[in-house]
Amino acid sequence: MKKCLKWLDRYAEIAVIAVAIILIVIIMSAQVVMRRLVGSALSWSEELARYLFIYIGFLSVSLTLRNGTAIRIDMVMNLFPKPVQKVVKIMVQVLLLVFFLFVTKVSFDIFETMTQMSPTLMISMKWVYLSAVIGFLLAVVRLIQNLWDLLRSKTEIDQS
Repeated sequence: MKKCLKWLDRYAEIAVIAVAIILIVIIMSAQVVMRRLVGSALSWSEELARYLFIYIGFLSVSLTLRNGTAIRIDMVMNLFPKPVQKVVKIMVQVLLLVFFLFVTKVSFDIFETMTQMSPTLMISMKWVYLSAVIGFLLAVVRLIQNLWDLLRSKTEIDQS
């Protein structure tokens, strides 16, 4: 059980993003085959690919935060001594946490009020807007993990 949770912690977003990319490739390949060989396009393929791409975008936010690969200015950080760098990194994580808590709340409010249906798939757009809620909520979890790691470490951790 512990190994499973550790694997999920490390690879959950990557696994879902990889599956979504594979599905997009399959769906869009089928679309090309249908257009070229059959002469008739699939009406739902582009819409589904677009929604999968939206999920990929929101999941990648938490992935970049967890891996410490978000855009940052290392030149400015390197001007400070190591102890100050750690304090600045903690402050950045706290500010990001406050921001993502706010956007999680806003995205959830929008999700709750959504009543529209998708034009081709005829699914509730709540499923699409849920991607923002999930992505931002995972970002909050990843930021809490980063803060915990920074506060526990005696040395500086390379995450912004």
